[in-house]
Amino acid sequence: MKHRTRFYRDYNGESSGSFNVRIDTTDLFIRADVNLHDKAYEVLKSARAELEEHIRKHDDFLHSLNPIIPYGDEGKIAAVMYSASAAAGVGPMAAVAGAIAEKVGRDLLDYTGEIIVENGGDIWMTLKKPAVIGIYVNNIYFKNNIGIKI
Repeated sequence: MKHRTRFYRDYNGESSGSFNVRIDTTDLFIRADVNLHDKAYEVLKSARAELEEHIRKHDDFLHSLNPIIPYGDEGKIAAVMYSASAAAGVGPMAAVAGAIAEKVGRDLLDYTGEIIVENGGDIWMTLKKPAVIGIYVNNIYFKNNIGIKI
């Protein structure tokens, strides 16, 4: 699959701990204290395999636009997605980018003190000090002027 260039990934310049990890439709940008590409790749590969197996067993998980009741045999990522789906009133796949970003980020925390994982605009992070997350707005009056302090 061809991945789109995401201009916002270059706003803060390069860092030795900044890298991309891609498998099929998943395209992660990760910034950590050090380059953890190989570890991130393995976590992502495992997470995708777990999720793909659940989808093979339960086709409605992939296609439903509404929350569905968990089957009870789901792994951790699917469980997070079922929960988010119920909370937001949408199908479970609406939570896939955030669930994958969180899984990869949490697993990499064993190797770094700070981490940001971005997956298609969904961001999961653990930072030691406050940060401002810029919001891209395609409007001349607000362009590059809106952010959220976290």
